Amino acid sequence: SIPSSVHFKTHYSVCSLETAEAYRIEFLKERWHYFNKHLFGGLLKEPTFKVNNKVRFLGLWFKHGRRIEIGKKMFKQPNEIQMQGTLVHEMAHQYNDEVLHSTDLDGHGPSW
Repeated sequence: SIPSSVHFKTHYSVCSLETAEAYRIEFLKERWHYFNKHLFGGLLKEPTFKVNNKVRFLGLWFKHGRRIEIGKKMFKQPNEIQMQGTLVHEMAHQYNDEVLHSTDLDGHGPSW
């Protein structure tokens, strides 16, 4: 979880609004940059982001499109902690692909 002393321009409460699509992307980018610096040593390059309406997943990393998708339902949670965990999970996939150059086909193989 992010320390309470860290302040962002975007706020989780606004992300639940149906019309907040662009805002959700900015929200994800802001948290991505924070986690990249503090958890991944700044080694990742910013991907594109998408909020997906599919209900079967929480998040996905697309290696070939260099895109992180987060399920829209993640923005309906009581707070942003679960969404943060999902974003960091997808960033770990990104790290596995782009920094470790993993050849694991399923994304959760030995290098994971």
